[in-house]
Amino acid sequence: MTGSESEVRLDAAYIGKLERGDYRWPNQRYREALRIVLRAASDADLGFASPRRAVVDRLITISRHDR
Repeated sequence: MTGSESEVRLDAAYIGKLERGDYRWPNQRYREALRIVLRAASDADLGFASPRRAVVDRLITISRHDR
């Protein structure tokens, strides 16, 4: 981990919440820990997409359909 390191618990209960979709965008520490454990290069490789980015993408799509 980078910066000030702190413990992140990736236990079965937390992983279950991710799998059920209870957490769609884990905080940066958890995403980083998951990337390390699963050897993923990016959040997208883990299947995560920023909810803010998703809203922007939807607005762009709607805007294009209005033309």
